[in-house]
Amino acid sequence: KMKFDYLLRSAGSRYNAPMTSTETYVIDVIPIARGIFKNSLSYFSTEKPEIGSLLTIPLRGKSATGLVTAISPVRERKEALKRGAFALKRIQKLKSAPYLSPEFLGAAERTADYYAGTLGAVLNTILPKEIPAKDVTRVSPVSSTKKGRMEKYIVQGRLPDRVSEYKTIIREHFARGASVFLLFPTVKEAEVLVEELSRGIGRYSYVLHGLLPKKMLRERWQAVLKEEHPVLIMATGNFLSIPRADIGCYIVEKEQSRFYRSSVRPYIDVRRFTEYLAETRGAVLIYGDTSLRVETAKQHLDGELELRAASKFRLLGSAQTTVVDLRPHEEEAATAKQKTWKLLSDELGEMLSQATAHHERSFLYTARRGLSPLVLCNDCETVVTCKHCEAPVVLHGTGREPSFLCHRCGVKRSAEERCAQCGGWKLVGLGVGSETVARAISAQFPETPLFILDRDHATNEKRAKEIAEKFYETPGSILLGTEMALFYLTRQVENVAAVAFDSLFAVPDFRMQERIFHLLLELRGRAAGRFLIQSRVEPGKLFEHVAQGNLGDFYKVDLAMREKLRYPPFTTHIRLTLSGERSKITEAMRELKEAFAHWEPLSFPALFKNARGEYAFHLLLSLSPGTWPKRELLEKLRAL
Repeated sequence: KMKFDYLLRSAGSRYNAPMTSTETYVIDVIPIARGIFKNSLSYFSTEKPEIGSLLTIPLRGKSATGLVTAISPVRERKEALKRGAFALKRIQKLKSAPYLSPEFLGAAERTADYYAGTLGAVLNTILPKEIPAKDVTRVSPVSSTKKGRMEKYIVQGRLPDRVSEYKTIIREHFARGASVFLLFPTVKEAEVLVEELSRGIGRYSYVLHGLLPKKMLRERWQAVLKEEHPVLIMATGNFLSIPRADIGCYIVEKEQSRFYRSSVRPYIDVRRFTEYLAETRGAVLIYGDTSLRVETAKQHLDGELELRAASKFRLLGSAQTTVVDLRPHEEEAATAKQKTWKLLSDELGEMLSQATAHHERSFLYTARRGLSPLVLCNDCETVVTCKHCEAPVVLHGTGREPSFLCHRCGVKRSAEERCAQCGGWKLVGLGVGSETVARAISAQFPETPLFILDRDHATNEKRAKEIAEKFYETPGSILLGTEMALFYLTRQVENVAAVAFDSLFAVPDFRMQERIFHLLLELRGRAAGRFLIQSRVEPGKLFEHVAQGNLGDFYKVDLAMREKLRYPPFTTHIRLTLSGERSKITEAMRELKEAFAHWEPLSFPALFKNARGEYAFHLLLSLSPGTWPKRELLEKLRAL
């Protein structure tokens, strides 16, 4: 054990900040870092920082940032320190004066409770790492200017209609002396709207995101804080902390996007944090997208969200929509004993022929990369899987020889192999990927320029933009792409088709119908002339709702299904995951299930190993809506 007298001897030693007192202080801080399961740690210093200051602290052999929450002289805590198992470490330096408002910290604490994480882990997720602390500005507490029911709205409709409504909202708030924060899930979505929304108010518009050069980012951060006129801030979630006290409206654009949810623990959703922040500040909150999440739509149906003027529950499109059922085509091929089936339907072939003749561009969407998303043995029907994580591999044909690539963990190997189960050579690819579609197009339209935009053909931002621009510059060309391509199709295309996306219906996710509906609406919105859907599945009325732009009826159908099966928003799901050696986690899961027996949990194995090649088990807790966070359950989860 390190002794307390070590702390006293070290107290007079020199560190970055000059000493202003002979007094030594114990500083309680919240470590802003992931993987630290304590909400507070203690250090010592001869410097007395203010509550809310940011410090650089030693943590696990490295330097981290800490938020000061309490300060007390050593003499007042001498006895407690003597009984401690470890000596306190010295803070390294003061990074900044307080700039996080009580409202911001309150919203972060509520978010930490909702996701059963620590406040430090939440702050680590939502604070910008690109702004050096010396560039922040001291901020006074922000007081809520509105009382009573919080104002929450939805703006649902085509992008041009949303942009028009956003301009109206910005003008309204500027007239009241209030700034507006327009939130985007990724940089790409922000780039689409920046020019349009900045028109006329360019000197008061600021874009903030982590891909900007550091110097430019610091300059913009300071400019936002120094500007006396209300401003429009267009940024990603890491910049919600900017200490501008007059923000009166938060707009969550692309509300449907799954990129608002962090991919690492504590897996927070920035949309929820923004809602908490707007509520604590008394600001207006607006959700905008072509179609909203079903949970958000239910809030409107329950009277919790109001409609702005531009919102629509039936989207009128300029494109002529055609739905092609491929099942009769396959039955005809089977009757004629054809060995292969046609990937491009007659209707799609006719559309592409006319487009080529009239020098029109066409965009074809496919859900998967590669040749075949699934490969199995034709003798024993064993699926070919990754040798690292056991997920099904994807057959790729680009390069010198075919290869198997795991899209889960990234491991690649040659496709020249036998079946691991029976040793047979009859490995066959199932499903359709972008390479398969590209071969079919080239065979049927050999003279038509073809571009492909997916992660295999565009490995960086520059290359993706080049492919999209060449497509727009080439009349009569065809662009084949995955969902990635939608980020770069910033202008409408004469013809759009959803060619191969049936595999999405097989994904075991209760939100998949919602995601497919939103995806098809986005594709429909990109089409200036014709939009075609070809499919082999029976989707109920989903395609009909897409063709009609009928958002209201889709929400009703999906909500009825979720209520029947007790899916969110009619229940709250909490999932715990254990990963490691199979024998160890099997026993650990049994103990975990007993510990949470009061909540009647459901345990089940993961479909595949994780990216580290470890086995995983899940434990699912289902709670009645509106009952979470529960203090008793929250404490048990945090104690894990």
